[in-house]
Amino acid sequence: MGTPARSRERNVPLGGPASVVDSACPLDCPDACSLAVTVQHGKIIALDGSHRSPTTDGFICAKVRKFGDRVYGPDRLLHPGIRKGRKGEGRFERATWDDALEHIVERMKHATATDGASSR
Repeated sequence: MGTPARSRERNVPLGGPASVVDSACPLDCPDACSLAVTVQHGKIIALDGSHRSPTTDGFICAKVRKFGDRVYGPDRLLHPGIRKGRKGEGRFERATWDDALEHIVERMKHATATDGASSR
């Protein structure tokens, strides 16, 4: 019957019921692939192409096939950061969501005040 699914955090069987959720690819390409995402305990355990879209007919690219690894990967940002220093230096200070949004609002207000409402 196959190998039981295993947790991405630890190499232990997950167990319990799994469900397949119909979804769409989150990447910005013209195909808009249909996905069949197997979820167990609120986590992705498998990601496959769905045959719901006649354009892609079950095919998904390698980038999306590994999307679960990206979602649970160690490099995923879990908190907002506010840049400290010059652009490109890679220095960020951890912030709360409220502080990060307030920072964005202030920067937009400043751009509007100095360059006008249609500033870029």
